[in-house]
Amino acid sequence: MNFSYYSDTDTGSWTSIMIESQLHVNISLNAHVDTETQFNRNWKAEILDSNSMRLTDGLDELILNKYCNVPNDYCYDFNFKACEDVATPGFTELTLSEYDNCIYEILQEDNNLIDITYYSSEADADMETNPIDSTVPFMNTIETEIYYVRVYDTLENTFYVVEISIAVESSS
Repeated sequence: MNFSYYSDTDTGSWTSIMIESQLHVNISLNAHVDTETQFNRNWKAEILDSNSMRLTDGLDELILNKYCNVPNDYCYDFNFKACEDVATPGFTELTLSEYDNCIYEILQEDNNLIDITYYSSEADADMETNPIDSTVPFMNTIETEIYYVRVYDTLENTFYVVEISIAVESSS
């Protein structure tokens, strides 16, 4: 398989096996040691729906979403780009709600059934504390910032967290 994670693309394999009526997926990547540490594990697999699967290993959880038709626009992964302000090189004014539609599109979720909330840390997103008001503009503090999006399923009363990045690029 080819595996893309942020700007890296690596090769590897994954094998599905049944252990005592439980589906497992064993991932084996030939990648940077940090990527291997994060993904090369024996994961328990749970089918969430026809397009989604949850992988857990007792410590971590991954949600895999089927996404076969990659569009030719900027809504294809969670690494967004923003143009810097001419007056303040390296910085720009961000309004996180402007990324809502892309997040719904990438996750292939119905915005009438899913609520998303932005956080500056994964712990805050997990605990649902200190949300960022996504409608209020603010200036970035570093060139590439990471945000955590809590994706809440209003029907199932469940949530998961996805990490997004917004990189400010030179307008020239």
